[in-house]
Amino acid sequence: MRNVLILLTFATGVAGCSGDLPGFLGSSSNDGTYTFGAETIVAEPELLFLRSTHVERSINGIILRAEGIAPTQGWYSAALLASLTPPDTDRGTYYLDFVAIPPEEAATVGPERTRELRAAIFLPDRYLEKVSSIHITGQQRTETVSVK
Repeated sequence: MRNVLILLTFATGVAGCSGDLPGFLGSSSNDGTYTFGAETIVAEPELLFLRSTHVERSINGIILRAEGIAPTQGWYSAALLASLTPPDTDRGTYYLDFVAIPPEEAATVGPERTRELRAAIFLPDRYLEKVSSIHITGQQRTETVSVK
């Protein structure tokens, strides 16, 4: 038992030292930096064709869901993002864009079911106090939903 305690104390002391350890788990050097793959540049999100929207009440707000079709396969990360159009607080309208990131290389068109994308956003009640409608913009269609 005494030998185990001595070994455990020694191992703990060595683990706390800044001794040179060989690079592993992505460590390129012993300077404490790690790299997990090459740096990738992600394209800017673009508008998608908006097919439908749906508002669901939740406990402390609403969940706004949007569904759309991408022009080709390979689009990803669909989202409802705040539009560059400023919110019209006088009329109580907020603007969102239905966007996704396009593929890096050209992709096949494929059947429609393989290009469907969905996005959702939760909007709390405290945010919706001054908002009566939300205007969602897609590539060829816009839709306005009432939140009251």
